[in-house]
Amino acid sequence: MNARREPGWDAKAISAVIAQHYDGRLANLFQAHGWPERGQAMMPAQGQRIVSVYGSVEAFERAHQDGLAGNQVLNPLATLEGPDPKVVLTAYWGFTPEDWPCLTFTDEGRLRTILAETQPGFLGVVYGNNTASVPKEMRGRVVGIYQLSHQTGDTETFLSPAGLKRKHEVEPKAGSWNHAFRALRAWQVAPDSAPLVSDFANETYATERGMAISRFGAFLTRTEARKILDLELVPRPLFGAEMTSDFVLERGRDALKPSRPGPVSQSAYMVREAEGPKHLYILQLEGNADHFLGYASEGRRIIKVGFSRSPAVRRDDHNRALPAGAYRWRILKSTLDEGLDPYPVAAHAKAGEQAMISDLIHAGRPLGGEFFLADDEAIERTWAIGKNTAGSASA
Repeated sequence: MNARREPGWDAKAISAVIAQHYDGRLANLFQAHGWPERGQAMMPAQGQRIVSVYGSVEAFERAHQDGLAGNQVLNPLATLEGPDPKVVLTAYWGFTPEDWPCLTFTDEGRLRTILAETQPGFLGVVYGNNTASVPKEMRGRVVGIYQLSHQTGDTETFLSPAGLKRKHEVEPKAGSWNHAFRALRAWQVAPDSAPLVSDFANETYATERGMAISRFGAFLTRTEARKILDLELVPRPLFGAEMTSDFVLERGRDALKPSRPGPVSQSAYMVREAEGPKHLYILQLEGNADHFLGYASEGRRIIKVGFSRSPAVRRDDHNRALPAGAYRWRILKSTLDEGLDPYPVAAHAKAGEQAMISDLIHAGRPLGGEFFLADDEAIERTWAIGKNTAGSASA
């Protein structure tokens, strides 16, 4: 019998990794992975936690062979730095990691093949199917990134109740999409900069291969995989996950850097943004304004003015703060949609936002903060004022 398989070999292997890479402290291991247990609760939980992420103690050992920087679980960038990165491309009905926290396959053999060819922490790139069940703006575009564990199982054990309901509605066949990798983290691609999959995966993707890629997935080439570094990404809540990153919109090369894990919130939140170029925008609340306000809107629109690196991400943030129903925010105006360059620094866009607010305080009806009730004439004027002010500030 192999000495490693003698009773207690797994505990010794775990202890050796902790001693070498975590200063001999079990608490450091748990903190690095965002696992919630502390104190006396850590020891009995360590085996289950390790297997839930790495798949096995052997895989846990292998993941640390190149140190913490080379561990793809703790450093997603490590996945892209090697000569042959293993990044899986597949198609989904959208990107809802808060309900669908996994990468799924109908064919169990394909899942086992990917399991054998990847390391824990590998990445999955999702694009929108060209089907009626996918929002039109997502079809054929790269919409999100998953970081995957090597914990596998029945898809339905990983889904939220809402995700399970959607699975049965969209794909009622009992044998479809039942084999899954559990995800560790998820990032949405900013909708207003999401590339076409035909451009992003120009070597791997072809229209005639779409059905096969959707069902079996395909490994991206190294050149394609490294395009992730230039995508605009924002972390998204992931159902059932312990690990997350700060909710900051930034380039992939920054978003995928090792970060200190924190608690996961399943509630709505607003994304912070790194300093840098910004666009001005005006959002409009769609729905019956009279019912929303509780008084007659007299044909005026409920709007919000602001600035952002990605107006679409900001729109989505505000929509997540609304319960599902008849009201949704849409982008009414943005300098991005008008094909204008972003303002070089946030202070310039902020000046434009403040100019719009100052104008709307008199020309519209303030609703608190950056929210106003305004007619079309006031909106057109304030939009011109905002752009002119931001442009003058950046001149």
